[in-house]
Amino acid sequence: MATANLQDIPGLTRTTIEYLKDQLADERSGHLQSLLAQVASWQPNGFWKPYRIEMADRVDYMVGAMQRDSYLLMKKHFEQTYQELKHELLAFRVVSYTVGEQALCFPDSTKFVLSDISTRKPIDDEDKAQVEFQDMIEESNLITMLQNIDSLTHLCQRCAGKVWWDSINERIQVSAYPPHMVHIVPNPMREWDPQSAIAVLFERPGYEGVRDKPRYEVWGYRDSSLTVDLDSAGMPIFPVSAHYITDGKEDWSVNDDDSNPFEDPRTKMPMMPFTWFKADADEAIYTFGPEDMLTPNRRFNFGMTALQHNIIWQSFGIPTLELPEGFAGYGDLPKKRIISPKHVVELPWGVKLTFVKPDLDVSGPLSFWKAMLAVEAMLSNLNPGTVSFDQSSPSEESGRALLVKNHNRDRHVRKMRPIYKPSVEDLLYRMMVIRKHHLGKDCAFDLDRHWPTWKPGDIEYPIDSKDRAEQHLTKIRNHLETIADWYSEEFGVDKATAMEQVEANKEINNSLRAIASDMNPEKSADDAAADVIGKTQTIEEKAKQGEQDLDEFLKGGK
Repeated sequence: MATANLQDIPGLTRTTIEYLKDQLADERSGHLQSLLAQVASWQPNGFWKPYRIEMADRVDYMVGAMQRDSYLLMKKHFEQTYQELKHELLAFRVVSYTVGEQALCFPDSTKFVLSDISTRKPIDDEDKAQVEFQDMIEESNLITMLQNIDSLTHLCQRCAGKVWWDSINERIQVSAYPPHMVHIVPNPMREWDPQSAIAVLFERPGYEGVRDKPRYEVWGYRDSSLTVDLDSAGMPIFPVSAHYITDGKEDWSVNDDDSNPFEDPRTKMPMMPFTWFKADADEAIYTFGPEDMLTPNRRFNFGMTALQHNIIWQSFGIPTLELPEGFAGYGDLPKKRIISPKHVVELPWGVKLTFVKPDLDVSGPLSFWKAMLAVEAMLSNLNPGTVSFDQSSPSEESGRALLVKNHNRDRHVRKMRPIYKPSVEDLLYRMMVIRKHHLGKDCAFDLDRHWPTWKPGDIEYPIDSKDRAEQHLTKIRNHLETIADWYSEEFGVDKATAMEQVEANKEINNSLRAIASDMNPEKSADDAAADVIGKTQTIEEKAKQGEQDLDEFLKGGK
C-alpha cells in the first residue's frame, strides 16, 4: 500500500499531524506536548479566536458560567464604563434555553430494543439477552446521557459519547465529551473517520478532580502503512492498540501492556470506546457551525446590564440646594450644590432644597430587546413565545395549539433523528461489546446475531383524557397497539403486569355485564354495566368497584 504524503493532507488533519514531522525526543510525551500545542492554537477559516477557546466558551454559556467572558468583553469594548458596570453585570442563560428547546431528540418515551441483526425484528421480551439489554440501558441512565449528548451536539456541532466500565458496580456507563476535550490525530488515509484515527486523547480532570493539571486518556492503534507514524528512531509513536493515561510528561498504565483490549466484531480491528456525534451530514471531524452562536446572548447580557445601570441611577432623586434668582452666592455656598442625603445642612435665608430626577423611560430599550429575543427564537426554529420574558401567566393553550406553534421545532427534531440514528445504534453496540468483554460468558449478548435498535419517542404535548383515549382506541382499531399497551402507558407498569390486569378486568367486567343485564333487562348489557360501575371511572376504579359489586350481589345485596 502506498504511504501518505504529508504535503497532500488537507485541512485540520494536516494541522493536527504536523507535529509528526518534528524530530523530537524519542519518548512519546514530547510528541503529545507538540500535538496539544497545535490543537490549542488551531483557528479554522480565520476565525477570531482558537476553536478550543470558542467551544469552551459555548459550554460555559450553556451551564451559566458566563461572568468571566462578560468581564473580558466589557473591558475590551466598553473601556470607559467598564469600572462602573463590572459589578453590575447580568447574565441570562439564553443559549442554554435555546439549545434546550432544540435538543429534543431523546424524550423520556424513547425506547431501545435488541433485534435480530439479519431480520432487524425485535427479539422476544422474555429472552435473556433482551432482559440484560434493557437492564444495561437502565443502569447506564442512557436516556439522560443521550439528552446531554444531544445538547452538546447542538451547541458545538460535535460531541463524543464515551463508553466505560464501572468496575466497582460492574456495569456500563456513558459520558458526554464536548469536542474541545477530545483530541483526535486522524489517519491521513481516512481523515474523516475518528474510529480510524492514529490516536484519540480524552482530556480528563486532574488529580484533585479539577482541571488544574489535565490528564489525557489515550486510545488508538497505528496503521503500519503510514510512515508519518514513526519517530526519529523509526519506532511507532503510538503502539498497536494503545491505551494509557498521560499528562504529557508522565505516563500511567491502565493494563499490563498499555493496550486497547476491545475488538470490534464487525471489522476484527481494535475498537475505540466512543461514538462521534454530528449535528449535520458533513464528513469533517471538527467544525465551528454557526459562528454567532454566543453573539445574541452576549448582546442581551450587555443590553440588560446597561438598562439596569440606567434604571438604578435614574430611580433616585438627587438633593440639591438652589439660591434665589439674582444671588451669586451666600458665603461659601455655591449657586447649586449636590448634598448627601445623610448629612444635615443648615439652609440660609432664601435657599431652597430641591430634588432633581430625570425622566425614567425604559419602554423603548425593553421593546428592542424583546424583539431581539423573538428574532433569535425564530432563527433557531423555535416558537418566539418560548423565550419571551413578558410578565404573563403560564400558557393554558391546548396541546393541539402548541403542536401548531412548535411546528418548526418539531420539524427540526425529525430532521435530526436520521442523522443521529447510525451514531446512537453504534454507541449501543459498543456498549454491548465492552459489556461482553468484561462479563464474558455471563453476558447473554451474541454480538454476531444481536443488533441494538433505537425507537425515538414523540415530543409530548398536554392532552385531555378524552382525546388521549380516542388516540389509543384508534391505534387499537388499526392494530398499532393492544389494550395491554394502553394500560402499561396509563399506569406505568410493564407489559406482563398490564396483560395480567387486563385479563382480570375482562373477567370482572364480563361478570358485571351478565349481572347488570339481569338487574336491568330493559337495557343492553353494556349500558347496564355502565350504570353499575360508572362511566367516568378509571380502569383500576372499575375493577375495584366491580369486585365490590360482585361480592355484594353474591351476598344477596343489590
